[in-house]
Amino acid sequence: MIFVIDTSSSIAALATIDGELRTELLLPARSPELHAALSRIARSGGITKVAVATGPGSFTGLRVGVAFGLGLAMGLGVPIVPLGTLPLQVKPESELRPFVDAAQKLIETASEVPYRSLEIEYMQFFSAKS
Repeated sequence: MIFVIDTSSSIAALATIDGELRTELLLPARSPELHAALSRIARSGGITKVAVATGPGSFTGLRVGVAFGLGLAMGLGVPIVPLGTLPLQVKPESELRPFVDAAQKLIETASEVPYRSLEIEYMQFFSAKS
């Protein structure tokens, strides 16, 4: 089973992909239920790969999802796959699809990376000088 975690925006998306069986859960990223949902899926067993959204996104949001996913992957000794947030979330309206479908499509061509080389892309804010 592949466990997909995206906490890069105001809505957290969690998904599992196990052959034809796919599930997804969307909840507010700051919800107290997020930790419980992450833990429940992690304890369900059978995780063979972890995929995490690596940004761009908010500092805190990315740290929550990536830290949990990386720790889980390392603890289980399974591969981790970084997924860009924009390809995961942004599509023309005519191509909108559920999160789990987008994740599955991206995972087909995504590469596994060594644990220590997982990179996060934080949103940057710039201010114009007057």
